[in-house]
Amino acid sequence: MSLSPDYLCELPLWGCNWWDLHLSPGLLNALADWQANFDAGYDPKTGWRDDQTRESWKKEAARLTERLRYALPNVEVHVDLWPLDAR
Repeated sequence: MSLSPDYLCELPLWGCNWWDLHLSPGLLNALADWQANFDAGYDPKTGWRDDQTRESWKKEAARLTERLRYALPNVEVHVDLWPLDAR
């Protein structure tokens, strides 16, 4: 399973049926918020709105990764934060 944003996706989870993972509503909401922050803060032509938005999004990615790995101990969670490489 991968954690990675994509433009206007519902949840940033790939390679799985996230509704079958039985994640808590709080974690699902946090994932949806993180995706929404990407949609609002990253433009495919110009990049991040500002450095603060980028850094906040990055820190939340680390928290979400840990929460996912805790919630799914038997699932390998890959993380692809490709927007951090873009400027």
